[in-house]
Amino acid sequence: MKESCISVDGINFPMEWGVPFSFDGVFSRQKLLGIELSFTVYGSQKQEQVENLLKKDKVIVEDPFGGQTYEASKWMKSSSFQVGKQEKSYVIELKQIDTLPSFDMIEIEGITFRVVRYEESIAETPDKIGRHALLKLTKEEFEQFHKLLESSSVKFRRIGIDDVPLELRFGSRMYWSQHTDDGKEHFKQIVRLFPVDLEPSKLNLASGITQGAIARMLISVHARFELLVQELATNKGISSEMQNTLLNSGWRDLLPNEKIDQLYDSFDQVEDAEQQF
Repeated sequence: MKESCISVDGINFPMEWGVPFSFDGVFSRQKLLGIELSFTVYGSQKQEQVENLLKKDKVIVEDPFGGQTYEASKWMKSSSFQVGKQEKSYVIELKQIDTLPSFDMIEIEGITFRVVRYEESIAETPDKIGRHALLKLTKEEFEQFHKLLESSSVKFRRIGIDDVPLELRFGSRMYWSQHTDDGKEHFKQIVRLFPVDLEPSKLNLASGITQGAIARMLISVHARFELLVQELATNKGISSEMQNTLLNSGWRDLLPNEKIDQLYDSFDQVEDAEQQF
């Protein structure tokens, strides 16, 4: 690192053109670095270099103030020029990218689950963070997880990151899928968690994914039910009382509540949960 200059993707700027600052990372929970860069360039070639730099989503900054090299986001706070003059002035803010620490297990209510993918986002304000995970579960873990959905809030911890569990609530659109690889069954489960004091969305409308799953289930059940009743009626395999029970609301008395809950869970079943993450 050159101590006498600030390097942004290989373009060098004198240190006196930059003002360092620091800020608290929302996701990393670390003190991060930044530089406000104020400068003027002369000539179309120099301007083109800077404009190409500004088109990038992120840049590599060699920061002589903090003695670190890091990925940074950039924001052009202002720019100005005079007609007829080959010069342009810029004020650019460079901020070290706030990245999540790596981990591969989470804990919910003391039960550990393997994480395939994990993301966090600001749900409303910097202190209201949404947490989104894709889990890979065995059948036993899948059943354990779905029992947790009955809770109004849960204790959540990223293993190796959080010393104290957070109290969170589950969100919506927690789709899941069932898979078999090399004869072994597993489940992919999306988990969405939010602060308990963050109000849920008041939009009471099923997503297109949920509506599609319900439509597929309804068509399948309707078709199979008609075929079954036709076959039983032809062979006189059911009593008139059972026919009435099946065709009316009495069927609920024949199924345990646990089974009915499983049927409701299937509204969130998709072909591959990872595609919806």
